[in-house]
Amino acid sequence: TGVSIFRCMSCTKYGHSRYGKTYEGIDKDWKPGKKIHLVGHSMGGQTIRQLEEYLRNGDPEEIAYQKKHGGKISPVFKGGHDGMISSITTLGTPHNGSHASDKLGNEAIVRQIVFDAAQYLAKNKGRVDFGLKQWGLERKEGESLDAYFERILNNDQLWRTEDQGFYDLTLEGSAKLNKKTSLNPNIVYKTYTGE
Repeated sequence: TGVSIFRCMSCTKYGHSRYGKTYEGIDKDWKPGKKIHLVGHSMGGQTIRQLEEYLRNGDPEEIAYQKKHGGKISPVFKGGHDGMISSITTLGTPHNGSHASDKLGNEAIVRQIVFDAAQYLAKNKGRVDFGLKQWGLERKEGESLDAYFERILNNDQLWRTEDQGFYDLTLEGSAKLNKKTSLNPNIVYKTYTGE
């Protein structure tokens, strides 16, 4: 198992917890020299590119933050872990952002559409997990689904930050991500787009 971990620098700047959801691991023996293939769809393509960059080169902002403030830095953000990824394949990933995200982005209408769809699924399939534990937005004991969705929709701190996926889909957010990532000559890259 593994816990999603966020940069301390981001946690302090944007006001969320350092640790998020716990996930069941896929390959417990994954380490340098034991390469895997990563496939990411849509925003997942951005995520795997950023993960590879952190593993290989670390995160200079997080390293500087840890040196200044102390604490234990996650190995993910230290760098020096090249040779863990054989290929990166992205499917329908907005590597340069999306004009739709710029036009609509975090607007109330987009949030409402996303949550209406999630609410429908939750009522018909039983459960929806938005993975927002780091924001303190887990469903509370006895909380109605409607109240839970309302609490998420009205959390301005979450929706007005640059530290979440909707921002990364904008032209500006994607440009920042692209400046922070580089191509690894030891990895095969493939990207597939659609119309």
